[in-house]
Amino acid sequence: MLRDGTYRDAIELKPNDSMMPFYRKNFSGKRKEGDNFKGYENIFTMNKDAHKGWQSEHRFIAEWAHPDAVNKEIVHHRDFNPRNNSPDNLRFMSEVDHVEFHRHIARDRSPETCEKLSVAQSA
Repeated sequence: MLRDGTYRDAIELKPNDSMMPFYRKNFSGKRKEGDNFKGYENIFTMNKDAHKGWQSEHRFIAEWAHPDAVNKEIVHHRDFNPRNNSPDNLRFMSEVDHVEFHRHIARDRSPETCEKLSVAQSA
């Protein structure tokens, strides 16, 4: 995106074109009691057709990669790493399904699950 709000493919950029800066920040607060967003990245978007302003990076990428699933409430990281925002690592879930999934994980103490959680927490 250019500073004037128009879009141009990278191959069409010319010397002295002024690009919109890319802003990113780490969000470590709480949106509501009980939330924990430690490690999640936010990006500033200037999208004229949708969200404008600060948005979670994983939701932005998931909505881009899976536009048919945006009616779901939660974007879940399959590998539990909040910094791995690869589209194939993100999955939409209802809030009820997401809570139930994490309940199941909390009960599952298999070595594979414990290793996966340990790696994600150290990222």
